[in-house]
Amino acid sequence: MALGPVDCQERTYIVTGANSGLGYECAKHLARLGSSRVIMGVRSREKGEAAKKAIETDTGCDTNILQVWEVDLGSYESVAAFAKRAGEELHRIDGIIENAGTAETSWVEKEGNETTMTVNLFSTLLMALLMLPHLHKSAKQFGIVPQLVIVGSGLAFQAKPIWETLDIGNIFGDLRDRKKWEPKLSNTGYPLSKLLLTFAYFELARRAAFSRTDVTITMVNPGACKTNLPRHLNPSVRLQVGIVLSLIGRSAEMGSRTLLHGLAVGEEAHGRYLSECEISE
Repeated sequence: MALGPVDCQERTYIVTGANSGLGYECAKHLARLGSSRVIMGVRSREKGEAAKKAIETDTGCDTNILQVWEVDLGSYESVAAFAKRAGEELHRIDGIIENAGTAETSWVEKEGNETTMTVNLFSTLLMALLMLPHLHKSAKQFGIVPQLVIVGSGLAFQAKPIWETLDIGNIFGDLRDRKKWEPKLSNTGYPLSKLLLTFAYFELARRAAFSRTDVTITMVNPGACKTNLPRHLNPSVRLQVGIVLSLIGRSAEMGSRTLLHGLAVGEEAHGRYLSECEISE
């Protein structure tokens, strides 16, 4: 999967979920490609600092390029604080890659919803909405086209049977029904959260049109990648996922190229679905 040239010189980027997997590899690419600053959004500062050190060792980049900022997508307050800090401390933002996500097997509620929905859907959208004004400001001030990249998943398109069981008149009320969804969580939580995120993405891109925001908003599909995302799934499901990934899975580095592609496209890609480093129809 080839990726064309990506110009990162003198640019500032934010990557959430940057301590491992796709986010880690993406941050490493951005550091290697000459970004002036890469904000690594992580839930654990300790893990973030370890990832930062590893990238610096691998790339030889200056120690002031990567910065570790804490953000927990299980908390709306944390997301809001992160976006506020970005607006206050970063005079220019060229792009944000919303990569952080989770796949859960046991029912834990955060912010009034099951964790998978809170992290993958609601907090991801909240981050996008809060960052858009900062990206728009950078566009006007520096004459650039900032990118807001949301990481989707091809599994979203396998969630149709799950979607058809939802009470369409009360979707989110239905999703709070623990008795109904907890037994299915390992198999349904992640794909359904990404399907709903995909629906929300297209509506966000429509409402936040490029002509209004000067920001290119895209969704990228990294494909099936060998990362630690399945770590919270129950053992039987994790085994199944592991077998599939061992046969067809991409490396995290290869999958991260799709995230970089989201930073390389222009206005023509706004509101489109990006897969295989191409703009899909």
